[in-house]
Order: sequence, then C-alpha cells, then structure tokens
Amino acid sequence: MGCPQARIDGGSSTAPDRPPPGRGRARLALVTLALAALLVSAACRAMGQGQGGVAGSGGAVADANVSLVSISPSPPTMGPAEITIALASAIGQPISGAKLQLQADMAMAGMRAVKGDLIDQGNGRYLSHGFAFSMGGNWILTVHGTLADGTTVDRTLPLPPVGGWTDP
Repeated sequence: MGCPQARIDGGSSTAPDRPPPGRGRARLALVTLALAALLVSAACRAMGQGQGGVAGSGGAVADANVSLVSISPSPPTMGPAEITIALASAIGQPISGAKLQLQADMAMAGMRAVKGDLIDQGNGRYLSHGFAFSMGGNWILTVHGTLADGTTVDRTLPLPPVGGWTDP
C-alpha cells in the first residue's frame, strides 16, 4: 500500500511503495563486492596460491607439497641463514631436479625482497645458498621455481619472526 500524497487539485493519490533513497545503491555495491571477492578467490585457486600447488603450462594445478624442513640459526636472526626446503608430490614422493629460488618479503612498504637460490641436495631436499635476512622482523617466505618437467611451483611458507643480531 502506498503513502497518501496531496495533489495540486486538492485530492489525494496513493504513490507506490519505494525503498528509501540509497538503499538500492548499497545493495548493488554489496553484490558487486561479493562477486569481486569470488573472482579473486577463483583466480588465486587457479594460480595455485595458498594450495601448495604446482601449475602446468596449461594453467592446471596439481597437488604438491613444499615445506620448511629447517632454518639455522633457529629461531632465525638477522644475517646469513641456512634454510632447507622439502618438495614432494601429493602422494609424498620426493621431487628432485627442480630449479628453485627462495624469496623473503617484509610486510612493510619500501622494503626490498631478500632472494637466494635453493640448491638440489637430492631426495626432494633443497638448501639455500647466499641467503641473508637484512633486518629483524616479520618476513613472508616464498618458494618459486620450475620442475624438471617444466611445470612451476609458487608457495608461501610460515616463518617465525626474525630476531636482530645475536652475540657470538
């Protein structure tokens, strides 16, 4: 039922019910935001982020496990670090022969990434070479690389906070 409104000729009419101004725009904005979130989520899954996936040249994502085996010193401190990574198939078979790089990024603007190669030690184990944390704080550790069959891996790993210099 509508609200009575005065007419110029003195009578009244009933206007159709309408939502308050702005309500339709808010609903449209909410629906748009939800769709954008779904698209971003789907794109991340397709790229293998957050799943430890291995993406082939066709964009397909296969299961693979990338894990942090050890870090020395432990807990990590500013300066050189020796990091061991394990790479295995979804069923736990070690994957050797990959060309992997390690990258650490700080979660603050303006900080340069720290990078180093991971050297294949055999049996799916890879050891960092030339890697050093430039300062203490919270770092995000990522493994990037290409497997022997040409597929790629890109995986973020948990890392404890890096401390400052320690006395020898």
